[in-house]
Amino acid sequence: MKFPEKIDFLIKEKGIKSLRQVAEEIGIPYSTLWDYYSDNERLEKAGISKIKKIADYFGCTTDYLAYDDVQDPQGNLKNTNEQYFNVDKFDELELLFDKNKDILTEDDKEMIRFLIEKRKKEIDKQLNEE
Repeated sequence: MKFPEKIDFLIKEKGIKSLRQVAEEIGIPYSTLWDYYSDNERLEKAGISKIKKIADYFGCTTDYLAYDDVQDPQGNLKNTNEQYFNVDKFDELELLFDKNKDILTEDDKEMIRFLIEKRKKEIDKQLNEE
């Protein structure tokens, strides 16, 4: 499912009237949100802070909004091989977070997870093209 379809689904689920209402309530200019909604390239260039605002508003993960193959709003990534990938399951990552708990904020952890998942998707895409 693509970003616009996900946004439509989430808007319907929450009983929101319009995309404009979403933009106003999260403090993102409507034109910016519309650009993400209507232009996949703009979405790909969006900053994590804006995607996070949208995700927080809808109560879903940034992964769900950012990746077409994530069908679960809570972020279970399903790749083309029908396997699930969830960064939270990696003990090494949790160890890293634990060892650095004094300096890593929840936003830092979210960003790290996002970057790992994004890179994994890029690798999966490269492997599928070969």
